[in-house]
Formats: sequence, structure tokens, C-alpha cells
Amino acid sequence: MGNSVLRKKVENDLKAGDKIDVSSQRLAYQHLLTFKLSTMKHVTVINASYNDIEKLPPKLEKLVKLKRLTLTKNKLTSLPPELEALTSLHRLELGNNQLPAIPPSLFEKLVQLEEFR
Repeated sequence: MGNSVLRKKVENDLKAGDKIDVSSQRLAYQHLLTFKLSTMKHVTVINASYNDIEKLPPKLEKLVKLKRLTLTKNKLTSLPPELEALTSLHRLELGNNQLPAIPPSLFEKLVQLEEFR
């Protein structure tokens, strides 16, 4: 999916509400960098599963209202420390990636986390 088509899809998702679904779009890290995360502070749900994402952008921490983040079936090999700033997260899905371990500090910081997969 081209960057302009992807941006349009995200814009349409945001117009419809506070959820972004970019699952199964063959996204990689460079695609995530095109999102203006600092303008998406009201987003509560992101589904970016079934893509080719190897790492997450540091500006992810700007999504202070994010309650659900689905990143299953990607190519993540590590998690950025900024993920710990998402203290509103209730559900985090990271299954079927290439993560060797989840930092224990992540669970200490994400005090509202109810479900982890």
C-alpha cells in the first residue's frame, strides 16, 4: 500500500472515531514514521497486526489515551522504552513476533494493563 493511500485510510479511520486499523497492510517501520502521532492524542485503539513492523517509533509515547495496542504477527525484535509511557493501556498484544523477552519494567509502568498476549 502506498504512503498516500495509507495516510488516507488512517485519516478516514480517525474521522470515523478514535480507532485506527492498519492490519494486514504490509507495513514496515518507515510507514509508521509517516503517521503524525503527535496529532493522534485522542486515539484509543490501534490494530497494526499482520504486518512487517520490525520496530516501533519513539513518538508512540504521544498516544496518551491509547487503551488497546495490537501488534501480533509482526517482526518486532525489541520494544522501545517509550512504550512504558502508555500508562492508559488496558490491552497489549505482542504475540507471534521475534521478541526474545519482555522487559519486566514494562509491566511495572503499565499499571492499568489488564490483558497481555
